[in-house]
Amino acid sequence: MSMPALVVPVLALAALLLPASVGLAAPAGKDVPITPNPTAIAVYVPPSFLTARSYLPAGNLWIEPGKAFSDSLTEVGRRYFPTLHLAPAEAEQRYALLVDLAPKWKVEAGKLNLTLGYGVYDPNGKDLLSGDTTQSAPIKANNFNAAAAAASTLAISKVMAAIQAKLKPEPALLPSTGSTARIDYTPLVDRSKPLRTGTAFFINQSGNLLTAAHVSRDCMLMEAHQDGATFPVKAKASSALLDVAVLESGKQRAATLALRQGHGIVLGEAVTSVGYPLSGLLGDTPNLTRGNISA
Repeated sequence: MSMPALVVPVLALAALLLPASVGLAAPAGKDVPITPNPTAIAVYVPPSFLTARSYLPAGNLWIEPGKAFSDSLTEVGRRYFPTLHLAPAEAEQRYALLVDLAPKWKVEAGKLNLTLGYGVYDPNGKDLLSGDTTQSAPIKANNFNAAAAAASTLAISKVMAAIQAKLKPEPALLPSTGSTARIDYTPLVDRSKPLRTGTAFFINQSGNLLTAAHVSRDCMLMEAHQDGATFPVKAKASSALLDVAVLESGKQRAATLALRQGHGIVLGEAVTSVGYPLSGLLGDTPNLTRGNISA
């Protein structure tokens, strides 16, 4: 069974991940003053984007675009909306507007481009505003840190200024009736490209599935595909140490995978691997590999 794991929305950058620890540029033009708006807003950014990082051996540094974006969002976003909460929040917070941000990085001609798509919703899920902005910053002396922070600052400023100018939110007209604990992220999912894909097996008649923990980790929404059908699944239990996870499908099953019990592993024993590696790239049919236990 091929099982793409979806996170809202999808992170586009995998290899180029940029570090933070830099200063922030002024969030608005010299002639454009920032007026703090007291309306409470909740901002959603895919957790995988905010935590994305990669080590660059050539420069002996960690590249962390998510941290640069997160720092800019906190610093700049709260200049426009002091009552800004990130969602999901550790503690329940009230909000009047939900802002869904979909950032994508791209390096081009010595510049780092950030395209920031956004959607704004009321607590009932009504679409109030949407759009995108692309901002660029030069990569000087291979300092991706500064470029990431500068592009993030400019893009976030544009989005927050657009929300203020186009919606003109006021607490009297937009009371904080929404709760971050009750946000439904399903409508925000970008299903055009899954963040991760993996393989799962039915292990009992109740419809529980066994998969790798790294496939389901940090996913807001997961879907499984089998025989042309798609159905939602959710995490039930997982172990980072063993890298296994159990998912619930709610689908009753007559035939399930029989788990081996009472037999130790023997050196040289034949094993068979069945899965969907790089689903969509190497095909959507099972890939079977045979081998032997060698260590």
